[in-house]
Amino acid sequence: MTIVTDGFHQYRASLIAKAQGVENVTAYSAYTEPRYLFTYWVREWLGLTHFFILGS
Repeated sequence: MTIVTDGFHQYRASLIAKAQGVENVTAYSAYTEPRYLFTYWVREWLGLTHFFILGS
């Protein structure tokens, strides 16, 4: 499976795919506009915290 997403979301997207039984996961990142960096960073930390505490 190939996932194309923002670089901030690659890790979590791969974790979710693996949690759902996908074995071979490849993730490619798309370009992120600099104006979104802080928002994505905060959202991704919250998303990862949710994933590790409650699951996908």
